[in-house]
Amino acid sequence: MNISLKVISRIFLIIFVYFLIVNFFTGVYSLPSEGDSLNYHIPIAKNILSGNIIFQKNIIEIEQWYPGATEVILGLFILLHIPLNLFNVLAIAIFAIVLYQFGKLFLKNKDLALIFATSIASLYGVFRLAHTQNVDIWLAVYFLLLIILFESPKKNLIYFLKLGFLSGMLIGSKYTGPLLFLILSAVYVKDILKILNFKRLFIFLVPFSVFGLFWYFRNFILTGSPVYPQSLLFFKGLPGWNSYLNSPMWKAFLNTPTQMINAYVSEFMIWPLLAVFLFIFLLIFYKRFFKKKGIASIKKPLFISLLFFLIYLFLPYDNLYLGMVLSMRYTYGLLALIGISIFMITEFLGLSEVLALILLTNTLVLFFPPYHPKFIFIYEPLVLLLLIVLFREKFKKSVDKLRKN
Repeated sequence: MNISLKVISRIFLIIFVYFLIVNFFTGVYSLPSEGDSLNYHIPIAKNILSGNIIFQKNIIEIEQWYPGATEVILGLFILLHIPLNLFNVLAIAIFAIVLYQFGKLFLKNKDLALIFATSIASLYGVFRLAHTQNVDIWLAVYFLLLIILFESPKKNLIYFLKLGFLSGMLIGSKYTGPLLFLILSAVYVKDILKILNFKRLFIFLVPFSVFGLFWYFRNFILTGSPVYPQSLLFFKGLPGWNSYLNSPMWKAFLNTPTQMINAYVSEFMIWPLLAVFLFIFLLIFYKRFFKKKGIASIKKPLFISLLFFLIYLFLPYDNLYLGMVLSMRYTYGLLALIGISIFMITEFLGLSEVLALILLTNTLVLFFPPYHPKFIFIYEPLVLLLLIVLFREKFKKSVDKLRKN
């Protein structure tokens, strides 16, 4: 059975554009209401507009000490009188475009790259933030754009300017940013050092410092801690303020595993299950699989995703279920890495159509009134069984491909 990936990709694109348009018009006529947005994202943006970013300790609201690089963009929305609930609608649109470029980098088929991009960008867990002013989608954009840049190093100054800007925006938007930057640096530092000289380093450091390091220097000079009000290692934050190490995500997995599974399914539907399949597949076929020609490029996304997941385990979470759901927003970049790995494996095995149809049935759940993502546990096994029957010849060929040395 042959299914056109081009047709499926266009269906995905229509679904994504539909939800983007719906959220656009809703964003035009609604006002900010999410807690973090009102408590510190919008106030930080207003502080930037007023020039009030060097302030006295304990006078400004505590949350406003967090880094605010992406709030510069939010400040432009305020300055231009653009409805603030369009802030993340724009982020989602950019996220989809970046995912498509990321997909083209690792996949051979452009239609498959489009399916990859829109299947992730259409998720409920992404559109949940559409009418907030949280910066997590923007953070994923910077993270993926940096990987795209690192994968194609160039010697010109514009390249290092882009690298410095995106690196600065990554570390200057959230306290998790430096950790993500360290991951990418560890993976790609050898490639960059080969083409680095003093002029290129200077061009990199200017935007990196202005958009990124500035916030940490400010906090250190004014409070003695670069990550104030958090406490980290020997840096003391605000007394009584939760430290990153007090409630890490790994405790949530141990203490409330069923709630964590429920949160993952609610936000990302079939993707957590696909991630489990990826893990099992690699356990079984790791040695044999990586000997195959044309699949070596999967090693970097897998390695980066492993490091990302280890960091994620130590990020903070809220004991309340809603806090667990909201903590899923930390994983947009991780989801993209795991997703591209799954797409690369299925493309190599000739099972792209099967994956595309599974994801299409997954995405169609968004139209169910009301939204019930746990329906996937009822119908997805039946869908998979049907696909195995319809594509049995391709499944046989993929098994034979894995068996061959």
